[in-house]
Amino acid sequence: MSEDNISDTQKLEMQYAELLKKKTDFMANEVAAYEEQASKTAKATKAKEDEDAKEAQYIAFKERLYKENPKMEPTPSLDPMANSGSPMKTTNPKMMAYKQYHDDFLKAHGTDPVSMYNYGSDAHIAYLDGHEAYAFTTSDSGCVDDVDSWSPADYYCSMIWHGVQNYGQLAGKVTVRGCDINAGNGGVVQIRNVSATHAVQTLTLSQGCSCLDCSGTTVSTYTATIDIHGIYRVICDIDEFRVGGMYKPAVIESMARDIANGKDREIWSQLIGAPTPGQTVTLPADLACSGTIVGSCCSMAANLYQSIIRMEALMREAGYFKSAEPTLIMSPTVAAVLKYKEGTSSPQWYDSSFSVTNGLLTKIGSINVIEYGDGPTCADSTQTIAVMIDPSRAVSEFYGKRPQFKEDEDPIECLSTKLVAVEYVAIDDLDQGAIGHIINP
Repeated sequence: MSEDNISDTQKLEMQYAELLKKKTDFMANEVAAYEEQASKTAKATKAKEDEDAKEAQYIAFKERLYKENPKMEPTPSLDPMANSGSPMKTTNPKMMAYKQYHDDFLKAHGTDPVSMYNYGSDAHIAYLDGHEAYAFTTSDSGCVDDVDSWSPADYYCSMIWHGVQNYGQLAGKVTVRGCDINAGNGGVVQIRNVSATHAVQTLTLSQGCSCLDCSGTTVSTYTATIDIHGIYRVICDIDEFRVGGMYKPAVIESMARDIANGKDREIWSQLIGAPTPGQTVTLPADLACSGTIVGSCCSMAANLYQSIIRMEALMREAGYFKSAEPTLIMSPTVAAVLKYKEGTSSPQWYDSSFSVTNGLLTKIGSINVIEYGDGPTCADSTQTIAVMIDPSRAVSEFYGKRPQFKEDEDPIECLSTKLVAVEYVAIDDLDQGAIGHIINP
């Protein structure tokens, strides 16, 4: 239809429809804009309410904290916030230096320095004290060492010693290993043992097609039960700061040593405490640890040496040491008896039998020797002074879970870190015939 053929009425109707569409579109846009603004306003209001609630919660937390710990409440002379504004905004030169140090310290420890709910809050920032920019009034109650233990009096060397202890001498060296216990298989391990029957039968040629007689098989069982070995330490953040980066590794290393020491002591308790050891040999004479040395060379050593050689012979005669050479475990004070001689000359057996490396007795002939510091010390009393074992059969060391270290905050408001090491291991005496006790009369 050409424009000439459109009536005036039709033109007006078309113009009205176009105006109506524009009006409708405008109103729809207005409604959408209003709803968007209303949504933004509602979100802002909700955020403000949440912030106010969080602020109120924080104020209540401060009041409760200061009420329970009056020493932590800031004073006008000590509080870094006092009369200086926020440490994040202050222009005070002393506070600016503090702010820079504080921010660097927190960032190095992976903490947001702006968040008032972390270390940066005035409930958690301790006061300035002389030249120490980050000091605490007291240490975390769970810490082993108080902060004062790390306060420098003069100057500390950059090293940390560990307490003296015996560790790592028995675990993995004198035990039956190679058995891993999977999760879901219970907590007890069984080792089956087929006993020797000596049931070989001999037939002569004249017996022809005769049959062999059947001989029953005797099967015994040795068991080991899983136990959980664990150790727990707490490190105060301020201790770690004052001592430096070496502190945490030193604590972790001490935990590893403690675990190794604990396993050694458990292994030794199974050996020394075996209720019925397979063999016992008593010295011909008292070892006389505190007695007077008399006579020619090596009389004291010969007394002990004779019993060691007899024990090795008895256990080998019983069928042991097929898979591993014997191991003899005794304390250094007992081993010392075999290291010195009373005279200037010594017999052939003495010169050729003992191997000493770095001051430690390591071999007696084919017998491996371990000087174990937690073994019974040499004393003039009736006691087991040495233990000989077949390390392939005596004590188990089976793992369900190898040593694992875990770390967690203690919690965050306590300004300290928990360190936990744990392992699942079964340490039990197995074949008591593979354990021999040498006894001082």
